[in-house]
Amino acid sequence: MTYAITASHNNSRGTWIGNCLIPWADFLTAKGESNAMDTERAKLILVGLRDHLKAQDRKDLYFQTRNAGDAVRYLENASSDEEKEEIIRSYYRILFPSGRGGLSDVVLWDEDLETRIALNEPIENAGKELRRIIAREEG
Repeated sequence: MTYAITASHNNSRGTWIGNCLIPWADFLTAKGESNAMDTERAKLILVGLRDHLKAQDRKDLYFQTRNAGDAVRYLENASSDEEKEEIIRSYYRILFPSGRGGLSDVVLWDEDLETRIALNEPIENAGKELRRIIAREEG
């Protein structure tokens, strides 16, 4: 199977991570609004991340690709919002651990600067978006 290099970029409708368009979200809650975690948005981000990692077809990304896929599968089978929130928090810590390791340390290399940016931006954006979603829920 051949995969194309996927990029992350912003437009007026949202942010593309892999082949998934993640709609813009207002991360500031209005008075009286719930701080509930946006689990559907987090799932879309994880799907985009999984697809982007899979498209790279690299053995050194096997565990991160598998973990992103596991998170999506578990979210699809979760029966409650609390369970979904715990899955998102747990897999965020696995995929983007504090300190060293996981996708926090991954740099996909290409001699061409534009290609290198296109390869790495989706990973960085996925981590930032998941952090925002989790922070909103905990805030």
